[in-house]
Amino acid sequence: MLTGMQAIDTDRPAGQHNLVEWAKPFLVSKRKLKTIMDAKIEYQYSPKAAWQAAQLTLKCLEPHPNKRPSMKDVLEELEVIEAIHEKLKVFSYAELKSATKNFRRTVVGEGGFGLVYKGWLDEKTLAPVRAGFGKVVAIKELRPGSMQGILEWQVMYNRP
Repeated sequence: MLTGMQAIDTDRPAGQHNLVEWAKPFLVSKRKLKTIMDAKIEYQYSPKAAWQAAQLTLKCLEPHPNKRPSMKDVLEELEVIEAIHEKLKVFSYAELKSATKNFRRTVVGEGGFGLVYKGWLDEKTLAPVRAGFGKVVAIKELRPGSMQGILEWQVMYNRP
């Protein structure tokens, strides 16, 4: 679920054939968890949601059946994890354009995929507001002519 790897794969190095046994030690620490997460999903969920999914996985792997959660409990926990994910605000292009005053005079840097703009949003509603008011945000734009790394950019910034 978190690694994107097959449960059993004899092509992996010795000691890693069985994903469950290999991954267990990585599920006990947030830092270790990050090292095994599939890059395709790493940025789709918050660290908190990923950590909760890892903890749920450990509960499901308990050797004693009476210590494992019921399917009902698993479903409820997955719904909590998904609720964390759904709290992310997705902005329309028009909102981003408004927040950055039409992407003008607000460039604060340039990354591998394009320019980074400064914008302002209302702290409570997250609606675009006049420059100098509300919360300052950084808005990263994908450079239209840059297709190198498009998949990585989409994975990092397009949260379903």
